[in-house]
Amino acid sequence: MNSRDRSSLITEIAKRLRASHPRSSPLLISIDGLGGTGKSTLVREIVDEVGGIHVAFDRYLTTHQGSYLPFLDYDSITSDFEAAVDASPSAIILEGICALEVLERIGITPTSRYI
Repeated sequence: MNSRDRSSLITEIAKRLRASHPRSSPLLISIDGLGGTGKSTLVREIVDEVGGIHVAFDRYLTTHQGSYLPFLDYDSITSDFEAAVDASPSAIILEGICALEVLERIGITPTSRYI
C-alpha cells in the first residue's frame, strides 16, 4: 500500500470512529496481531488523526522468556489503563499480541462494534 492510500485509509478509520462513538466517554480500541505486523505504526497514525492515549502491552513484558501472556505485568497495565480513563482522552488504544486475552485478565469485557 502506498503512503497516499494508507493516509486515506487512516482518515476513513478516524472519520468512522468519530461518527460511531459519543464524546461523553473515551472510545476503547483494541488492536491485536502478530509481532511485526504494523500494529504500533497503525496506532500511532490513528492517535495522530483522532487523538487519544496508546497503551502498548509490549511495554509491560518481561522479554526473552519464550512466551507472552504469562510474562506481562497485569497490575501495571491495569493501573495505566485506569489512569488513561481518568485522563478522559477521545480514545484509549490498547495494542499488543493476544489483546482480548489481556483485556479479560485485567477485567475488561469489550463489546464488539465493527466500523
